Amino acid sequence: MIITVIVREGNKAVKSDGEKFTVYTTKQRINGQANADVIRQLSRFLNVSEERIRILRGLRSRRKTVLIE
Repeated sequence: MIITVIVREGNKAVKSDGEKFTVYTTKQRINGQANADVIRQLSRFLNVSEERIRILRGLRSRRKTVLIE
């Protein structure tokens, strides 16, 4: 499954409107900390292992394309 994720600053939360997910993170965009937090939060929200989630596009962007295996 491929999903679109929008990353925003704020308290940790994941929201879904059906077509896309919005992930709020307090981590900085340094050394992939924010991306790791996005993967961690999505894994908890979707109840899948972190190893099954991969960012396909948007490693340096707020808009990401994410693959969930």
